[in-house]
Amino acid sequence: MPTTIEPRENEGDVVIARKVSFGSQSDAGAKTRSSIMTLLHTAKKRLKDKSIEQWLADTLNTISKNPEIAIAIDTLIPSH
Repeated sequence: MPTTIEPRENEGDVVIARKVSFGSQSDAGAKTRSSIMTLLHTAKKRLKDKSIEQWLADTLNTISKNPEIAIAIDTLIPSH
């Protein structure tokens, strides 16, 4: 169960990433960044046996070999 401190720490990482990358230049860019960060944070919290980097590499590899699976991206997110 998350504490009130945990979300603030995660939020700090997002703010730093946004500043380093010079932020989003449009509303669409902000929405895309938000979606990607949500996906990565969810996957990171659920992963048990590999790093987020390895999961992302495996997921992108799977999508590149089978593009239609991207429609069902929720099947690629680690379950609880």
